[in-house]
Amino acid sequence: MRLEAMGELLRDVERQGCRVSFAPMQLQERSVDIGVLESTRHWHLYMDEDTCVIYDSADKGGYPIIDGEDLLEQVWALLPEP
Repeated sequence: MRLEAMGELLRDVERQGCRVSFAPMQLQERSVDIGVLESTRHWHLYMDEDTCVIYDSADKGGYPIIDGEDLLEQVWALLPEP
């Protein structure tokens, strides 16, 4: 059920049209990196307190997410407690 809810969130992600330089960061205490396979492309959604971006693992850039803070809170609510 959590995977279905996570999928719905990710399908509704709105990204900005401009590509920005982005190198994947090392995960921090409150960060999330979700891998998404779409057709033949592998995307990542990376979120932390300051950054929310979707990027293609083959490229060195990504697209900032609109309302990234809200998305991060929704994702944290879906993840199991440690």
